Amino acid sequence: MNSISQKNLELFSKLSGDFNPLHLDQEFAKNSYYGDQVIYGIYQVFLTLENFFKKNQKNIKIQKIKASFINPLFKNEDFKLKSIKSKNNFLKKY
Repeated sequence: MNSISQKNLELFSKLSGDFNPLHLDQEFAKNSYYGDQVIYGIYQVFLTLENFFKKNQKNIKIQKIKASFINPLFKNEDFKLKSIKSKNNFLKKY
């Protein structure tokens, strides 16, 4: 299982330049629609890609990325990454 800590969020915000309080400020996030700090969507995409490339260290070229964020992922929430290559050589994350 994986989870994203406050330290991870702060580091990612510095790297990305995105300082949205929904991701970084516990009090702000607690009073938001979500009720807790939400993990950056693009951070989730990067983690999925990292997981995929660790398992598939071949010469792979990314042509397009499409992501849908159906439910939020919260700070310190446990999650599991699973990525597979489809028969059309697309990456799928579940």
